[in-house]
Amino acid sequence: MRNCVNHPELESIERCEVCDDPLCSLCLWYGEKGHRYCETHAQAARLQGEQIFSPNTYAEGIPASLAVSDGRSSAGGSEGQAGEKMYTGNQQDLYAFVAAAIAVVSLASCFGGIYCLPFVGAILGGIAFFNADKSVDPKRTRLMGGIALGVGGVVIAVIVLFILIYGAIIISALVAGTAP
Repeated sequence: MRNCVNHPELESIERCEVCDDPLCSLCLWYGEKGHRYCETHAQAARLQGEQIFSPNTYAEGIPASLAVSDGRSSAGGSEGQAGEKMYTGNQQDLYAFVAAAIAVVSLASCFGGIYCLPFVGAILGGIAFFNADKSVDPKRTRLMGGIALGVGGVVIAVIVLFILIYGAIIISALVAGTAP
């Protein structure tokens, strides 16, 4: 990929979908449905009623792009072959992913002594779900957040049900033991 049209010292990470100009993370504007624009075409899309997010919204990505531009590879390798971007996201996407992962692990563990995971998964899932409109891909974030809320909620409900049943058994045993 070429260097940014506005910052020749920085490597581009995407291209404007309208004019095909290469853009770095400092110049890349996003539309509400993930469209990528240069500033000129972002303003034109905004005038047509599309919600537009400035490059400042995605400030988390700036350090990685600066590290790549000076020849150092970024930790974790977020680029595939020939510089192709494999994943684009921000903090809200991360909340949703972690929440969904915790919820699925909780379900798979069958209560193996890790009772706190459903609560953490449900809380992070709720944060992700209700802040999905701030993410790069709101649909994906809502889906993962919803999975975390659903699975975490079911696991929490089962835990509460078992506690109630256990309490009822103990109370009935106490009452039966004190009867004449």
